[in-house]
Amino acid sequence: MPLIQGLPHYAKNKKYIEENVRNPIDYIILDHNAVDRQLSRCGVDHATFWNIWRITPSVYQDEDKKWYTSVDYGFFEMEDIKNKAEYILQATTDILISRSLYRAKFKSSNTSLRAITLPAGTIVFPKAFENYDGSEIEFHEETTCTAESEIIGFDGEKYISIFIHEKPFIGYIRHEKFSHNLINLTSENIQSIFPQLAKSK
Repeated sequence: MPLIQGLPHYAKNKKYIEENVRNPIDYIILDHNAVDRQLSRCGVDHATFWNIWRITPSVYQDEDKKWYTSVDYGFFEMEDIKNKAEYILQATTDILISRSLYRAKFKSSNTSLRAITLPAGTIVFPKAFENYDGSEIEFHEETTCTAESEIIGFDGEKYISIFIHEKPFIGYIRHEKFSHNLINLTSENIQSIFPQLAKSK
């Protein structure tokens, strides 16, 4: 599920697209009021989100999974770019952690968010398929992340979908290797498992 959803009603008709979309990036349109409401529900600071929105290049992915970008001339020459990059990385990580913790507060008859500790040497795949093609990530130290679901992968094997806060990165690990490491997240243990959230406040 996307972090932010919300397209203004005026942008949902063919006439608006024909008159206003002149390149792929023009498809990026947000309903600011709807976005602010979603940010408030997730406990995300509005200013932090919109700062990231303003100082990062525009990126769009179409229905065929093709990526388009728009970078203003001089973007990489702007003053203090190193500090801006560090701010963006930290702020984005904080937003994603806040979203995960928000989801952890809600339980239904079928779902709950869990934490999982991965030992050093764990291989994480970007897709639900155990394929060693260079895109996989190996952890060199013990890492704790959130586990969001179990899913049957492209190869018919069962995987756990995980979110790694430090990267941030969404990936997949083999279920039979790590399912015994799953921990239920509760309001009592969530701060001790993810202390980085407390440090960011």
